Amino acid sequence: DEDVNARESAGHRNGDLRRADESSSSPFDRCFTVDQAAQVLGTSPATVRRLLHSGLIAFQRVSARRTVIRESALRAYLDSVTSGPCP
Repeated sequence: DEDVNARESAGHRNGDLRRADESSSSPFDRCFTVDQAAQVLGTSPATVRRLLHSGLIAFQRVSARRTVIRESALRAYLDSVTSGPCP
């Protein structure tokens, strides 16, 4: 549990989503909630919801109250808004 929390809190800035040894087309992407995606992106959940609504980040509605965002969708969004790899 501590390792998972450390990775989630490290987020995008420490390269958690940009490991070179992982394929971005993996059939088993991790799924993030809106709150978790906000932590990874370093922004608020309201901003993530706005990005979902505008179609900039792909998502899946699992139930009436639950929306999940695949890791590959976050990678695709980050690739579209950044010019190069993160340090």
